[in-house]
Amino acid sequence: MKEKLKGLGLNEQQTKALEKIFQEHEAQIKALKLENAVNTALICAGAKNKKAVRAMLELDNAELDENGIVKGLDEQIKALKKSDGYMFEERTKFTGVVPGESRDGLPGGKNVKDMTYTELAAYLENNPNAEI
Repeated sequence: MKEKLKGLGLNEQQTKALEKIFQEHEAQIKALKLENAVNTALICAGAKNKKAVRAMLELDNAELDENGIVKGLDEQIKALKKSDGYMFEERTKFTGVVPGESRDGLPGGKNVKDMTYTELAAYLENNPNAEI
């Protein structure tokens, strides 16, 4: 960095000022990345109130690993879920239409006019009240 700044023809005072600005920006970027990683983890964990859960986390010495994940955060969130489970939403299992089926229950989402006679006969046998 210093070589690049010296190549610009700046004096020492200007170079130091620019280096200070670069360091401040790098610190801000690091803090934003850390904050974003924590918020993403809390959203994925189902935190009802991110601010409240975040206040219970130990983030003073938090660091990101090479994948952008906060080291040790998963363990802290798991411990919080165990001790203060009310702060997290329970994941509900969805019921309803099975992917690949149409809403009227036709096998494979096929249209009636695209079915073979055997498929149509089996469908009508299994669904006697079906309207075609």
